[in-house]
Amino acid sequence: MAMKQNIKGADLAARCGGQEFAMMLPNTTLRQELRKRSTGEQLGRIPVSIGAAAYRQQESAQALIERADLSLHAAKQGGRNRVMGETAVTSLADGRVG
Repeated sequence: MAMKQNIKGADLAARCGGQEFAMMLPNTTLRQELRKRSTGEQLGRIPVSIGAAAYRQQESAQALIERADLSLHAAKQGGRNRVMGETAVTSLADGRVG
């Protein structure tokens, strides 16, 4: 409920499983930070594991969800309470650090 109350415009929030939720933020980049809507205050660290993936043109919804899910699993395996983007997952799979 709190997620739905704090999204804007074309954003969408949904429950995907027991404790898994998805947020589709079509007008948001992966680099934007979470801020408190009422004050604009940056929220900083939030105790949650997040897998992030950016939509690719002509991509199916299933492919996008699968990439986000891989990122989520990497965040959980990496110690939880972190955001793992798909580029970091790709770098880890390739043996790169950074």
